[in-house]
Amino acid sequence: LLLCVPLIGLGQTEYVKEYYENGKLLCEGTYMNGQKTGLHKTYYNNGLIKNKGEYLNGTKVGIWRDYNNNGDLKNEVKHLFKVDPIDDECPLPILKKKIIIE
Repeated sequence: LLLCVPLIGLGQTEYVKEYYENGKLLCEGTYMNGQKTGLHKTYYNNGLIKNKGEYLNGTKVGIWRDYNNNGDLKNEVKHLFKVDPIDDECPLPILKKKIIIE
């Protein structure tokens, strides 16, 4: 890695691109408060996509796709949301996080 360039800075959100030493794009994606969020892509040195998928608060979510260096789809992995465990000290179980999926 030679260069890391934040392209859009708005408060604590920035779009970052990283490059190989030869100047070709290595990866790109959005960071919010230092954590990966939204669509992220990683590339092979030949410019083709190596993998892509979504992050939510630094955690992979949804379907992630991995590709061979010739561009063919290698596999798909579905990452599920993680929810904090139930609070054991509360007499009634309460989830610490609420996730709404539309």
